[in-house]
Amino acid sequence: MGLAPKSLNALIGKATKEGWLKFDDPIARINHEIIPKVLDNLNTFLDARDKAVTIETAKGTIFKTYQASEGALEGQQQNVLALKIEMIGSDTAPIISGQVIGKPRELKDSQ
Repeated sequence: MGLAPKSLNALIGKATKEGWLKFDDPIARINHEIIPKVLDNLNTFLDARDKAVTIETAKGTIFKTYQASEGALEGQQQNVLALKIEMIGSDTAPIISGQVIGKPRELKDSQ
Protein backbone atom coordinates (compact mmCIF):
# COMPACT_ATOMS: atom_id res chain seq x y z
CA MET A 1 0.00 0.00 0.00
CA GLY A 2 3.01 2.25 0.33
CA LEU A 3 2.07 3.47 3.83
CA ALA A 4 4.37 3.63 6.81
CA PRO A 5 3.24 1.44 9.75
CA LYS A 6 2.54 4.55 11.87
CA SER A 7 0.33 6.03 9.17
CA LEU A 8 -1.56 2.78 8.73
CA ASN A 9 -2.12 2.45 12.48
CA ALA A 10 -3.43 6.01 12.60
CA LEU A 11 -5.86 5.30 9.77
CA ILE A 12 -7.02 2.06 11.41
CA GLY A 13 -7.55 3.97 14.68
CA LYS A 14 -9.57 6.68 12.94
CA ALA A 15 -11.68 4.16 11.01
CA THR A 16 -12.38 2.21 14.22
CA LYS A 17 -13.25 5.34 16.19
CA GLU A 18 -15.68 6.55 13.52
CA GLY A 19 -17.33 3.13 13.20
CA TRP A 20 -16.15 2.30 9.66
CA LEU A 21 -14.10 -0.67 10.82
CA LYS A 22 -15.10 -3.51 13.15
CA PHE A 23 -12.87 -6.35 14.36
CA ASP A 24 -13.95 -9.94 15.01
CA ASP A 25 -10.58 -11.12 16.32
CA PRO A 26 -10.38 -10.49 20.12
CA ILE A 27 -6.71 -9.51 20.02
CA ALA A 28 -7.31 -7.05 17.19
CA ARG A 29 -10.24 -5.59 19.16
CA ILE A 30 -8.03 -5.12 22.20
CA ASN A 31 -5.28 -3.47 20.12
CA HIS A 32 -7.49 -1.20 18.03
CA GLU A 33 -10.64 -0.62 20.10
CA ILE A 34 -10.01 -1.17 23.81
CA ILE A 35 -6.48 0.22 24.25
CA PRO A 36 -7.25 3.53 22.49
CA LYS A 37 -10.32 4.01 24.73
CA VAL A 38 -8.27 3.25 27.83
CA LEU A 39 -5.62 5.75 26.75
CA ASP A 40 -8.25 8.42 26.06
CA ASN A 41 -9.79 7.87 29.51
CA LEU A 42 -6.37 7.87 31.10
CA ASN A 43 -5.56 11.20 29.45
CA THR A 44 -8.84 12.64 30.74
CA PHE A 45 -8.07 11.63 34.33
CA LEU A 46 -4.45 12.76 34.11
CA ASP A 47 -5.52 16.13 32.68
CA ALA A 48 -7.93 16.45 35.62
CA ARG A 49 -4.94 15.77 37.93
CA ASP A 50 -6.62 12.75 39.51
CA LYS A 51 -4.12 11.74 42.19
CA ALA A 52 -4.89 8.00 42.25
CA VAL A 53 -4.75 7.65 38.47
CA THR A 54 -1.52 9.63 38.30
CA ILE A 55 0.19 7.48 40.94
CA GLU A 56 -0.94 4.19 39.40
CA THR A 57 0.15 5.33 35.95
CA ALA A 58 3.55 6.36 37.29
CA LYS A 59 3.96 3.00 39.06
CA GLY A 60 3.37 1.10 35.85
CA THR A 61 5.45 3.30 33.57
CA ILE A 62 7.76 6.00 34.86
CA PHE A 63 8.89 4.30 38.07
CA LYS A 64 9.76 1.03 36.30
CA THR A 65 11.64 2.83 33.53
CA TYR A 66 13.55 4.94 36.05
CA GLN A 67 14.46 1.96 38.22
CA ALA A 68 15.77 0.01 35.24
CA SER A 69 17.78 2.94 33.88
CA GLU A 70 19.32 3.80 37.24
CA GLY A 71 20.13 0.20 38.14
CA ALA A 72 17.89 0.43 41.19
CA LEU A 73 16.83 -3.18 40.73
CA GLU A 74 20.40 -4.50 40.95
CA GLY A 75 20.25 -4.83 44.72
CA GLN A 76 17.16 -7.00 44.45
CA GLN A 77 18.88 -9.84 42.67
CA GLN A 78 18.32 -13.19 44.25
CA ASN A 79 21.34 -15.26 45.13
CA VAL A 80 21.10 -19.02 45.32
CA LEU A 81 23.34 -21.32 47.32
CA ALA A 82 23.15 -25.09 46.98
CA LEU A 83 24.91 -27.53 49.29
CA LYS A 84 25.29 -31.26 48.98
CA ILE A 85 26.70 -33.05 51.98
CA GLU A 86 27.52 -36.74 51.71
CA MET A 87 28.51 -39.05 54.52
CA ILE A 88 31.06 -41.51 53.18
CA GLY A 89 30.85 -45.07 54.46
CA SER A 90 27.40 -44.81 56.00
CA ASP A 91 24.62 -46.48 54.03
CA THR A 92 22.05 -45.96 56.79
CA ALA A 93 22.23 -42.17 57.00
CA PRO A 94 18.85 -40.59 56.23
CA ILE A 95 18.57 -38.48 53.12
CA ILE A 96 16.94 -35.14 53.71
CA SER A 97 16.05 -32.87 50.83
CA GLY A 98 14.37 -29.52 50.66
CA GLN A 99 14.92 -25.84 50.39
CA VAL A 100 16.26 -23.33 52.84
CA ILE A 101 14.54 -20.02 52.28
CA GLY A 102 15.36 -16.70 53.84
CA LYS A 103 17.34 -13.53 53.61
CA PRO A 104 20.97 -13.71 54.69
CA ARG A 105 22.22 -11.41 57.42
CA GLU A 106 23.98 -8.34 56.20
CA LEU A 107 27.53 -8.07 57.43
CA LYS A 108 28.36 -4.75 59.06
CA ASP A 109 31.66 -3.06 58.39
CA SER A 110 34.16 -3.64 61.17
CA GLN A 111 35.17 0.05 61.14
